[in-house]
Amino acid sequence: MEEQKVQSTKPASSPRPTGAKPAGARPAGARPAGSRPFTPRPAGSRPFTPRPAGQQGSRPAGSRPFTPRPAGSRPFTPRPQGQEGTRPSFGGPRRPFKPGEKREGGFRSQGGDRRGGRPFRKEVEKERDGFNESVLDLRRVTRVVAGGKRFRFRATVVIGDGKGTIGVGVAKGADVQSAVSKAKTAAKKKLVTFKIVEGTITHETKAKFSAAQVIIRPAKPGHGLMAGGAVRSVLLLAGVKDVTAKCLGGTKNKLTNAMATVAALKQLKSVK
Repeated sequence: MEEQKVQSTKPASSPRPTGAKPAGARPAGARPAGSRPFTPRPAGSRPFTPRPAGQQGSRPAGSRPFTPRPAGSRPFTPRPQGQEGTRPSFGGPRRPFKPGEKREGGFRSQGGDRRGGRPFRKEVEKERDGFNESVLDLRRVTRVVAGGKRFRFRATVVIGDGKGTIGVGVAKGADVQSAVSKAKTAAKKKLVTFKIVEGTITHETKAKFSAAQVIIRPAKPGHGLMAGGAVRSVLLLAGVKDVTAKCLGGTKNKLTNAMATVAALKQLKSVK
């Protein structure tokens, strides 16, 4: 049986010459008008991974679902060119920070940082009672009871006004915040006041508390505060600028060294 060949009725298309492009085609390598300029990927960045077929335009797995903007909300306003990523200014343009400017809590007019808001807690307490505070030591103590062990915190706080008034307080609390607050209250009840003359003390003094022994000697203006550890913290908060101090005892306990320093400052006599 002879097979019949069926010829196609579709007219044969003329072959396209090599290198020819249809009319209106975009040149090779050219980007469409209005597109974002090409930015090369930085070195060490994650390589590009194309999405599987059929998932183009979808959000990656585990991402937050898209939430449309509520009705009546403020329309999105793009930032001017060159200001992308900056925070908006409230109440007029912001002035730039000067070199060495203090950036602590509070508004800019109060010496605060650019975040604004309330000042730090230490700044509020300083304005309220006039004392600076420093947590000298913080330890966790344990008490054995019938049901097991009970943990608490012991805080040692030094306060001073920078004008010759100093105090050291020790207290315990269930948490760190309560222990520090109680220690500060205890320090206010044990204040010691002495005379500061040209940034130094009036005469040499020496005191002993438990295993700690401290000697403090006056110095000339510009000498600086030559002390370390707990002794330096106490003298710094008291407002002493030029002095030489040394721990003669063999203990490194901050509490006993601070108490010995306070005992030595208590022995100072005013100049008549």
